[in-house]
Amino acid sequence: DRDAAMLLFWAGQAMFLLTYSMAGVSKLATAAWQTYHGEASIFTVRGCASMAAGYILEKGRLGPAGMGLKEAGLLPALLFAATCAEIGALALAFRGRWHRAAGILVVAFHMLTYMVMGIYFKSSVLLAAVLLLGSPFTPRDD
Repeated sequence: DRDAAMLLFWAGQAMFLLTYSMAGVSKLATAAWQTYHGEASIFTVRGCASMAAGYILEKGRLGPAGMGLKEAGLLPALLFAATCAEIGALALAFRGRWHRAAGILVVAFHMLTYMVMGIYFKSSVLLAAVLLLGSPFTPRDD
């Protein structure tokens, strides 16, 4: 039945977007705890530099754009913007008109993550494409 299939598809979208919201809340809570205890958080230049250095030591590399963003001091602003977007992601499940735009942003976010950190989230890109770019809830331009 069509209504059951649409509800199931929407539930998949909501769960996918909920994972982003939970990740954003977790990052914000961790940054708040670190700031409260006088530590460098991901929202500070020192904290981002420390995170990048740790990643380089662990993985032996940073993505092609990572060093440039770190040197320019843009990483904290980008992380803050991404975290704010993640926190609000679940609200998109209720806004069909925004599904395709959000899908493009999620794919772009993961491509930027690949360029900065060298981490490729294949499954997230695929899910964003299927669940958001292919959303049946986006109004048609007939």
